Amino acid sequence: MIVAPGDFSGDGKADIIVRRASDNNLYMHTGNGSGGWSTTNVQIGVGWYDLNLMAGGSRI
Repeated sequence: MIVAPGDFSGDGKADIIVRRASDNNLYMHTGNGSGGWSTTNVQIGVGWYDLNLMAGGSRI
């Protein structure tokens, strides 16, 4: 599952959040500002086994 929540990291560039099926953890790939994303991921959550739908929104 992939979702694009906008600027999740707060750096002014769009990011993507991925739930990896092999371990059910959430990872963030930061945007590079040129339409692509970093190849390095940052783990931001664990145990998202029951996640079937994720909706983007504003960061508060």
